[in-house]
Amino acid sequence: MADGMTTFQVKDIIRLNIAVGTFNTTAVAFITTYLCTDMILGMDYLSQYDIVISTKQNHIAFSFGNE
Repeated sequence: MADGMTTFQVKDIIRLNIAVGTFNTTAVAFITTYLCTDMILGMDYLSQYDIVISTKQNHIAFSFGNE
C-alpha cells in the first residue's frame, strides 16, 4: 500500500478495461476482500497517462494526447 508497510491479501489479478469518454485503456487490477474504497489507481497508471488529481477543486485531468 502507499505507506509501504500495510499489506492486503490478493485474491485474484485481472485486466480491467477503463473507458474515459472515447479513450479506452486497461490496467492490471488486484482483487482483495477488504479495501477502504471501491478502487485505487496506482502511481504507475496515473503517471503513464499524466493524470492530475486536484482535491481542492474536486477535479481530475487526463492527458491522453500521446496515445
